Parts: sequence; structure tokens; C-alpha cells
Amino acid sequence: MIISLLNRPYKKILLDRFVTQDEEEVKLITEPSAVKAGLAKHYENQFRKRSTKLDEMSEKWKEIYKPRTWINESWYKQLEDKIGKEEWEEILRDLKDNMAPGISGISYTLIKHAGEKTQKIFRAFANLILGKGEMPKKWKVAQIYSIPKDVEWGYSLNNIRPIALIKTFRKVVTKILTKRLARIFMEKEILKGPNYASLPDNSTEQPIHILNMIMEEAQEKNKEV
Repeated sequence: MIISLLNRPYKKILLDRFVTQDEEEVKLITEPSAVKAGLAKHYENQFRKRSTKLDEMSEKWKEIYKPRTWINESWYKQLEDKIGKEEWEEILRDLKDNMAPGISGISYTLIKHAGEKTQKIFRAFANLILGKGEMPKKWKVAQIYSIPKDVEWGYSLNNIRPIALIKTFRKVVTKILTKRLARIFMEKEILKGPNYASLPDNSTEQPIHILNMIMEEAQEKNKEV
């Protein structure tokens, strides 16, 4: 109803068929097993391991990617510290209630409103994971949900993009590690120069604005020539 009132089109993709095309013909694949195999192959190719080809880079880029010797590995030891009650509650307060829960059906809301004893069990489990340095196998399983791009998808897999619905508890633990990493990066000035945008209270707005001004200035100079 809200979508109708706002005059926004509702797009839903049912992946029971897709189109393949080569130089000679266009085929519509509808057989269930063939559809399943085709989807798996498409996403496998889309998320394949990228070849960086570091050996073929120029000396300038090789220098940029070279490990920095001034970074002390001991700075990262605090990543394995036990999660205290205050840190856990701070992360829970930052969680958004309207996020999709994934396969388990456990949402952020359920985690946030669990009782004190349950939260203690949650922290103990999270600390066990940090202590062992191993992620549960089931956390590596995600639900892929396809959404259309701005164009009509027309049964072409190239016109959709997948989003992965990850288990919410995994995301809570990941958020803790991410926040700890960000604090280390800022305190030790590990990320600096053009690499600061992902840190708290920073954004890509300023470098994009600068880049846009450089492009506009170059265009104006070309017009003068």
C-alpha cells in the first residue's frame, strides 16, 4: 500500500528461469536442475578469486602495495581481548531493527531484547570464537537474494545483483572486531592520506569533491585549447 501511494514500482524476481545468449541463438532455460546449475555457475564466475598480477605492476604501484615495516604486529593483540558487558551493550545499541535476519530468522531485535542471562551466554559464545580464532561453519553459509538493477531484468542474470543475508549474530561479532580495528587504525595512524574514508566520522565526500573539481578544471583547459 505504501509503495502504491508513493508511486514506487514493486519489483520481485522469481528465479525459475533465465535467458542465455550466444552469437547464434537465445535460449530460455526453464528446467529446474538446469536453472539451479546455471545460477551456481553464474555466481561462481561473478565472485571468483581475482588475479592481482602484482608482478606486472609498475614500480610505483609495487611500492604502494609493499608491506609497511613500521606497523607493529603487537598493536593488533587487543582484537582478541574478551568482550566486556559495556562493549557488548554499546554494539547492541547501534544495531538497526529493520535489517533482514537471514536463514536463521533471528533478527537484531531478538538479540537486543534478550534477557541479561541470555546476553551473558551470547558474550561467552562470542569470546569463545575470538579465543579459538575459528568461525563456526554455519556462519559461512549465507542466503543469496537477488534484486533487480535499474533496468528491467528480462530473465537476464546480468541485470540482477545478489545480496547475501548473513546470520545476524555473526554480524554482531564482526561489528565488534571492525570497531576495534577502526580504533587501532586511528590511534596508530595506520590508515591515512587517501585511505581514511572508511574510518568513523569520515567519508568519501571530500576526496570525490576534490576529484570532481580537478576534472572540471581539466575540461575547462581543454576547451581553451
